[in-house]
Amino acid sequence: MSIVESTSQDGISAVLVSWQRPKNIDVIVAELRRVEAVREIIVWNNNPDIALSVPGCKVINSSHNFMPFARYSAAALASCNTLLFQDDDMMFHKVGIERAYAELLRSPDRIYGSEGRNLENGTYVFQPAYGECDIALGQFMLFTKALLCGTLGKLVGLAPFERGDDIAFSMLSGRKPMALNLPYDDLGIQDDVALFRQPGHGSKRQLMVDRVKLLMATPAKTRRQLVVDRFKRLVTSPC
Repeated sequence: MSIVESTSQDGISAVLVSWQRPKNIDVIVAELRRVEAVREIIVWNNNPDIALSVPGCKVINSSHNFMPFARYSAAALASCNTLLFQDDDMMFHKVGIERAYAELLRSPDRIYGSEGRNLENGTYVFQPAYGECDIALGQFMLFTKALLCGTLGKLVGLAPFERGDDIAFSMLSGRKPMALNLPYDDLGIQDDVALFRQPGHGSKRQLMVDRVKLLMATPAKTRRQLVVDRFKRLVTSPC
């Protein structure tokens, strides 16, 4: 048993990031509460213009939109061994969450998603992929806290980023994710605030692929020195 496992409880901590769809949170939370394994729900509100209050949930109201990286900060506060990241434009059904959790308990050394993407010769392919794949989309990611802890240092080295946290986590996690094609209700996937509608969405996701590949090709000693150099720049720069 790892230190992480010995200090955390069994079950799932669900982490939701809210931005422009606050009304969806109550719907998603209601379904999550039907899942016996979900012991904790953390909601990170990235919209500084509103203050969310979700009864029975741990809510963090941020003064800034930290984009998807916020959920990794929230994950650090989670109390359970297993973490679930879920987007606010989809409501995954109880049966699908339970299926993914059963798969994780059988083989906990990978990320379980609903839909994936693959890479072809280093190029991000915008076509759905199921089964074992290169990337599990951030719409649904179920994984152990131990897996995240083993990857978080490299993820932090890539921050801040506006897009592609799911790409980085998937590629750095040590084993290809499994996309299970889980049932869900559409709560606004194609709406006006969907991230894919923003200019440069595709190029930003490809950029993350390129950054991760470069990171993976860089020797560990060099990576450590880059972190030290970056820290020195931060502490010596004016506030």
